[in-house]
This record gives sequence, C-alpha cells and structure tokens, in this order.
Amino acid sequence: LRDAVAARVRTRAGLPASALVLAATHNHSGPGGYAGYFWYDLPSGGFSTKVRDTLADRIADAVCAALTEQLPAHVRWVEAETELRSVARNRAVRAYNRNRTVEPVPLDQPERAVDPRMQLLRFDTPDGRPLAMINWFGLHGTCHHGDGTVVRPDHKGVAAARFEAGMPAGFVAIFAQGAAGDVTSNDRFDPARGVRVGPGADDEASCSIVADAEVAAARVLFELAPQTAPLEGPLEVATARVSLAHHAIDPRHTGGRAARTGDPEIALGMALGTDEGPGPLHPARRLQQVLAEGVRLRTRLARRFGRGVPASAHLTMIRFREGRRAVAFGVLPIVIPRVPAALAERLGPLGERVLNGAPEFTRLVPREVDVTVARLGRLALGTIAAEPTTEAGRRLRASLEETLRARGVTDVVVSAYTNGYAGYLVTPEEHEEQGYESGGSMFGALTLPLFQTVLDEVAGALPQVSGATPSAEREEAA
Repeated sequence: LRDAVAARVRTRAGLPASALVLAATHNHSGPGGYAGYFWYDLPSGGFSTKVRDTLADRIADAVCAALTEQLPAHVRWVEAETELRSVARNRAVRAYNRNRTVEPVPLDQPERAVDPRMQLLRFDTPDGRPLAMINWFGLHGTCHHGDGTVVRPDHKGVAAARFEAGMPAGFVAIFAQGAAGDVTSNDRFDPARGVRVGPGADDEASCSIVADAEVAAARVLFELAPQTAPLEGPLEVATARVSLAHHAIDPRHTGGRAARTGDPEIALGMALGTDEGPGPLHPARRLQQVLAEGVRLRTRLARRFGRGVPASAHLTMIRFREGRRAVAFGVLPIVIPRVPAALAERLGPLGERVLNGAPEFTRLVPREVDVTVARLGRLALGTIAAEPTTEAGRRLRASLEETLRARGVTDVVVSAYTNGYAGYLVTPEEHEEQGYESGGSMFGALTLPLFQTVLDEVAGALPQVSGATPSAEREEAA
C-alpha cells in the first residue's frame, strides 16, 4: 500500500518516497485484502486490487491536497502524563511483569502497566492561528470487534473528528498510534459474546467514551504547547528499505552477544488469540502454558551457560521461507502455488484473490520494510513497521535518543504500524511468556534488538536537509 501511494504522489506532486511516512492506527473494523502478502490477505479472502487501489487513490488525494495547502508554521512539541489510564489497560500483565526494568503490578490492576504519557505536536501560523495537531498515545483501536460488517475508524478516528469540530475551519487533527501492542480499552468480559468488551453498553458507546477521553487529554497538551519554544531546524531525514530476515544485531542491544535474525516465524502463542479476540487454540491455553515452561527452562539454561537468549526460543508454528514457501511445526513443508491468470479466472475468487493474488508480491509475509528517522531540532521521529508493547516502546525511544544525543536530540517519538507491518514487537523478557504477543513477534526474542539496531543504522545515515522535504535528487543519490 505504501509503494502504491508513493508512486501516485511522486507522479502527481513530485514528492519522493523517502519523504512519505504512512502510518496506521490499527483497528478490527477496517478493510482488508490490500497488503499483497498471502498470510495477511488470507483472512480477508485474498488480495483485492480494487481495495488496494481505492485506498491508495484516496490517501494520495489527501497527501497532494496537503502539499498544495502548505503554509509557514511554528511547530511546538509537548509531552505529559494524562488521565488515559481510565480507559486503557494492559492485557498481558504477566508478560509485562517479566521485564527487569519495570515495577511489577498486581494482575487485578492492569491499568498500572500502561504508559500514561501522550506526545503532541502543535502547528500554528506565525501570527498564532492554529493549523493542525498530531499526537501519539498507545491504545489498540479495537472498541469495535471483528464481528462487524461496517468499516469504522474506531476511537482514534472519532477523536480526530471531535477535536476538529471545536477548531477553526480547515484545522487538521490526527490521533496517531503509539506502543499499543499490549494496551486495550476492553476491560470486562461479556459472556453473551464470549469476548472482552469496552466500558460502554455496546461497541459504539465504548468507542465514544474512549474517544472523549483522548480528546480531553489532547486538549490539555494542545493548550500547554504555546508555553514552549518552537522547534528549530535544520530538518534531517533518512529513509531506508531494510531487510529484517538474516540481519546482524548490534551487540549493544543483546548484552554484548553477537546474533543474527533468521527467517520470520509465527509461534504457537499466536493461535491462542486474546480474551478480546480468541484464536482457534484459545481453549487449550493451559496446555500451552505447560509447553511454554519448557521453552523458558531452555532459555534459562542457555543464559546460565553463557549463550544468551536463543533467537528462536519459542514454540514455532510456521516458519516463512523465501517466496511462497513455509514449514509448519518444523517438519511439514508448505508451498502456495501461483497459478496462471487463465486458470485463476476459472477458479474464481480462490484463484484470483488467494492463489494468484497481488502480481507485484511473491512472499507470504514481508521480509523488508521501510524505516524513517527524522530530526527537527531536539525532537526525533523514528518509524517502525511493527506493533510494540508498552515496555518495548519505552526501550525503543530510549535507545534512539541515546543514538541521537550527539545531534542535540532530547525527545523521541516512535511511530508504530508505520510504512508496513511485520508483526508484534516484545521485549526478550516478555518473549519468555510465550503468549499471543510474543507468538506474533516474527523474529523471536531478537525482535526488539532487531528494531533497535535498524533504527540506529538509519539514524546514522541522517543527512542535513535545508528545506522541509528531501529532494528527488537526494533520494536518487541515496
């Protein structure tokens, strides 16, 4: 999808792909079938060119409209704690408590395992007229569950519309996503539906309650922002397409141990699902916990004898090879054939959307993603194509801030679900829990060190840029 948007924007407006950061808020009530990767498109009945092109056209329209309406502006940054723990809870407290860097919280107080901070950028004309706002707070957009049939923006989109309603005409509000991997607003079990649901009488009411809480928090920070000095340039931007598979890890992020990722994998924990979205093996979660204890024992022994954390220390369910090949449970080979177009037409949706699929992609899951690091004065933005947990997000910010400290950076925002999607991102300690989130961390216990390494590498390539947009010539040279 990002490639499709980038091609349209470059043709229509001359904006290079390196200047485009495409981020999602993530919900369970949006369209599917546009990723171009078999594993991601399969639940939606396969890849749909129509869906992908419709989304790409509309996103490109928005980007081009923004480019034609650019104005000089002051940009201000503020970060503060909020009251959003009232609508946010950690759904994986046991895994969170494994982190050596956190104070363990009681299992019946999951709101204490949530980062209550919101980060916000405010944009004003030089004479003080408000133009726009973007904020980041990690909270799954899953007030509306996956059993609906209507496309909805969930609480992030509702919050944006409500914030804009109280501002001058043309004002743009964006409620972006932070480290939401283990954070949800679904806090009570509904026996009739068999899932955890939000604080309202139904999904729509829950969405409204959460959106109002986010709007209230954002307004506080928005009003605080004018008390800070505007950020100053120069603007530095670096974007790179990075291979995640078989990538060397910086020993700084593995306790001094040399390591390298392997092929992406999905572990058994992914099949468990969560209480707000049970998976096919959810009833067998007690058995899974017994098996997981064996993995944890293996990990402890490896540490005891100085071997660090095994990269694949989990119960592998599917390992994705190059192309459309995979191995299930370590022994069963799987090959997804690509059928000729003529045969695909005869097979109907199965052939056209599932087997033939996106013509420009031939992989089951992404192995390469685009990563951007940008700096404006003391603020840096790092993008990751993954879904970090609360503590993983904290560590990503801290390590990128350390890397960029020599450039004067004191504040960092990590934009999740950005420029692609390569699964969950948990800490090595959380990975030992062998739960849903760790099962979806496609590079195992090395997933966090991998993204820390990748952000460091891209940050090291930051060029000095005099204007607000890197030139096409700079992109071509890179």
